[in-house]
Amino acid sequence: ESRCAQVLKGGHRSTVTAMSFSPDTRFLVSSGKDRRLCVWERKQATLSDEESSITWGAFELSCAVDVAHKRIVWGTHFCPFDSTVFATCSRDGSVKIWKLSERVDEEETKTSLEETQMFVP
Repeated sequence: ESRCAQVLKGGHRSTVTAMSFSPDTRFLVSSGKDRRLCVWERKQATLSDEESSITWGAFELSCAVDVAHKRIVWGTHFCPFDSTVFATCSRDGSVKIWKLSERVDEEETKTSLEETQMFVP
């Protein structure tokens, strides 16, 4: 029997067009018609399903880029051997490579996102 494990809220303001899990399953990247890029991180907190003993790692919005591309972001895909690198593609014709990193800020670890390369037609 299939069930929804979690509904991710607060990320997009319009239709979600693509999602990609990192190879280590720690991150989930989503993109959409709103040109927004959202990085969701699996946190230590868990979601328990009341009808079974399955416990899920909960995803929380970790960081986002409001205008990741000039047009709709159609796709996202993680590098198969590096869970901190992924690519996005857009209706504007560009492909961008992004890098996730972490920094400790006043006893809290924060995930940040940096565009490292862009390919345009």
